[in-house]
Amino acid sequence: MSNVELHQQAHQAMSTQSAEAAAESFADDATYTDEARGLALHGKAEITGWLSGWKTAFSDARIEDATYLDAGDWTIARFRGRGTNDGPFGDMPATGKPMDNAYCEFIRWRDGKAVEGAIYYDIASIMAQLGATPATTAS
Repeated sequence: MSNVELHQQAHQAMSTQSAEAAAESFADDATYTDEARGLALHGKAEITGWLSGWKTAFSDARIEDATYLDAGDWTIARFRGRGTNDGPFGDMPATGKPMDNAYCEFIRWRDGKAVEGAIYYDIASIMAQLGATPATTAS
C-alpha cells in the first residue's frame, strides 16, 4: 500500500469509524503537532486522545474533498473537515452548530506507519462558526 493510500485509509477511518481506528495508522512512538492550538503530541496514546477530542466535539466528523500529494516518505493532504458540534470542544460546551473548515496535514511514513505529522488550520474560523467569537470580515 502506498503512503497516499495509508493517509487516505486513516482519514476514512476517522470519517466512518472512530478516533481509535484512525490512530492505528500511527507508530507507538509517533509525534504529531496541532499547529493551530500549539499542541505537541508524543506517542500513539496522546495522538489517540487528541483524535478522540475531535470525535467527542463532532461525533459526525468527516474528512471531505481531500487532495493527497505523494512526497516520498511524506504525504500532504488538503481537505475540508466538517461536522456538527454535538459535544464539548475543549472547555466549550456543545453548540449544535455546524463546522466546515480547511485543513492541511503533513504525515511522514515509515514501514507502513505514521511516525511524524502536523496539521494546520484556522481555529478562529472554527470558533466563529460555533458562535464562540464574532465572525470578522476583511475590509
